[in-house]
Amino acid sequence: MKPDYLLHLAGQNSVVDSWKDPIGTLDINLMSAAYLLEAIRKVNSSCKILIAGSALQIDPVNLSNIPHPYSLSKTLQEIVSVAWKKLFKMNIVITKPTNLIGPGCSNGINSIIASKIVKMERNEADPILIVNNLNATRDFLDVRDAVNAYEILLNKGESGEVYDICTGISRTIREMIDIYKNLTDVNLEVKATSNQSGSEVETRKPSKLFELGWKPSIPFEASLRDTIEFFRTNPEICI
Repeated sequence: MKPDYLLHLAGQNSVVDSWKDPIGTLDINLMSAAYLLEAIRKVNSSCKILIAGSALQIDPVNLSNIPHPYSLSKTLQEIVSVAWKKLFKMNIVITKPTNLIGPGCSNGINSIIASKIVKMERNEADPILIVNNLNATRDFLDVRDAVNAYEILLNKGESGEVYDICTGISRTIREMIDIYKNLTDVNLEVKATSNQSGSEVETRKPSKLFELGWKPSIPFEASLRDTIEFFRTNPEICI
């Protein structure tokens, strides 16, 4: 089989797990991408490849700011992708999706909170939600909008370019929980273990994607509503 398009989404995407198994994380995120690129090069080097990186990766020029093994793995993944594009003249587009939310299985903070609330609704957990930091900020994007961005980039993305896939809007974990409180009848008690402010990543703007005709279409509140409904209808997979 000689594919004309390839969307590479596979990987280990948990920061927590990257601390537990940094070598395994590097093997999955870095080496698997390298093996995949090399395999595609041998069967169809003109195949258009989209590599899904992460908003948590950093500028490789300053590795002294590396925050965790996951970030390292995705940063090195980008380096390998850029190298294969340059060395072997391959058609590779790189993306940096932000925190993806919405219905479906995920180990992200949005799904964790929604799943725990559903357990509370079913009297399978105490109505106490413990979070690390209510003031932490994230750029949350519905996964369905991200998929639309991937399709546009496979068709219109420029080889060698890096595209931020995000809303450009930062929201706190507190904002997320306040919306969930309005979506449930559970009298939810929230406890935070830290009150520091700030974000894991700098606020990004999807300007290059806007130029290609993409924009996020699913409101934040709708994403949260769809997420909690997903776990209500699929309680067997609650985290």
